[in-house]
Amino acid sequence: MKVELSTNHWIKPTYHSADVAVEKAEALGFKHIQIGTPHFTGDLDRIVELRKQHKLTYSVHAPFFAEKNFIATASFKSPKLLERSRKLLLKSIENANYIGAKKIVIHSAEPHHHVGIPQLVESMDIFAEKAEEFGITICMENKFPPAEIGNTEEEIWGVLREVDLPNVKMCFDTAHAAAALGSLTEMLHFLRDLAPLVGDVHLVPVDTFKRMDVHEAPKPNEYYYNSVIKILKDAKYKGDITFEAVFDTDENILKGMKYIEGLIKKYKA
Repeated sequence: MKVELSTNHWIKPTYHSADVAVEKAEALGFKHIQIGTPHFTGDLDRIVELRKQHKLTYSVHAPFFAEKNFIATASFKSPKLLERSRKLLLKSIENANYIGAKKIVIHSAEPHHHVGIPQLVESMDIFAEKAEEFGITICMENKFPPAEIGNTEEEIWGVLREVDLPNVKMCFDTAHAAAALGSLTEMLHFLRDLAPLVGDVHLVPVDTFKRMDVHEAPKPNEYYYNSVIKILKDAKYKGDITFEAVFDTDENILKGMKYIEGLIKKYKA
């Protein structure tokens, strides 16, 4: 396993283009970088140049690039909105390939959107076919209410089983799972059951009382990260542990990286 940082740390409160955010992530000390969302702009050639210059590895969180005032959703029930979303997400796969990324994360749903499982399954089939051309893996991320679907183990497992393609896996977001289930213990059960299907992990703190994700870096006093790493080790997971520390400081992000890298070393993961 390796610790990866999302560039969404440089989206709020001050927006930076994707290439500038990558440059800042590398300067902070990260070699494994997820191009977060929503980036509306960015110089793809500069991102490629940075990868080669600093020997970086990339993954992408779609949409890449995002459209202002539109949240692409792979499971829209509206045919018009679904088609618009699919075009944007397919272009994201092409952009991911251009910069040398081999993994792309796509949300299963979005809050306050009228969505459906059949639309999600069909979208994953379409995306997988495109991604296969480039050797890219699709990682479908779990969500939490008010998203209508993608919140439970049964739904995620059901979609993956129906799609049943080797390049479609799950992105397990720890905060989304804990918020959906209202329990850190249940989140760990969720992870343990689906760990063999996981292709990416978002390691994000959660407020279980408010049932909301907290976009900060992991901290040592949050005991359950130890269990997360151990479960993934037991499942022979070799992928990224991604921080989505939108609202945290550089100092805390570096402390979080040291802490999680220590757990990875502890379990020889």
